Amino acid sequence: MSLFWRWSDSMGPSRRWIVWHGDERLGWIGVGREGEEVHARVEVDLAGAGPDAYAEAFAFAEGQAAELGAGSVVTDVWTDRAAALDALRSLGWKQRRHERFWRLELQPAKERLAAELAGAREAAKGLSAVTAAEFGGESVFRTLYEINNQTLLDVPRSIAFVPDPFELWMEWMSPPRSTPDRIWIGVADGAPVGLSLLSYRPVGIVETGYTGVLREYRGRGLARLLKLETLVQAANLGVEAVETDNDSENAPIIHLNQALGYSEITGQLEFAKSLV
Repeated sequence: MSLFWRWSDSMGPSRRWIVWHGDERLGWIGVGREGEEVHARVEVDLAGAGPDAYAEAFAFAEGQAAELGAGSVVTDVWTDRAAALDALRSLGWKQRRHERFWRLELQPAKERLAAELAGAREAAKGLSAVTAAEFGGESVFRTLYEINNQTLLDVPRSIAFVPDPFELWMEWMSPPRSTPDRIWIGVADGAPVGLSLLSYRPVGIVETGYTGVLREYRGRGLARLLKLETLVQAANLGVEAVETDNDSENAPIIHLNQALGYSEITGQLEFAKSLV
């Protein structure tokens, strides 16, 4: 959470509050202004609260966002948080996007994934995948950072993409979240042209993290090869299941996830509201 907040703070001024109900800490509210579009991202987490409490919290956040100079607000809410969704709709927030989340049980699929990986390696003519540790360790991270930023420009979104500062991005790629031997690089003619990685969260979730391939190398099976390398590696390490997510309009990666055997789980909805 500290990393998420540092990312938010790097985008613009932020404020956060603990929400109390009597003597009980009910949750928290965060408001941070982001980028040149002068919108504010709102985070409200009130475990077990009803629509009225959520409505009061979101209304409070709107006022704080206006004080920060934001002309609009945006938030992401899990699809199973009915009280929060009802509150947003009652306040005039409108849904814009749907982030779909996926889970793959690895151990039952281990042999199938290994066979698919062998086929993907055979099919990827002139392309290969190696770990960052094999390619030179952190010396290649600046190049991977540029690939990450170039490929993220093509991900469907409502808000213009603003890259993380390199130093902050390096924290996302560092232990305990990830390590060079868990980061896979797509290689063509000896140069990195794509990446995919395994990321670990302290709550015990292993993610098949962001997968991106430069435009001129797409359509040649490299993204599938990279994803399979991460999945087989995780399965061989004894990981029981992995999760990932993507925008509902990102058809290529949705198709890839479904083909690899991921099942859809609870996702997130993006809501927005103008303050002017």
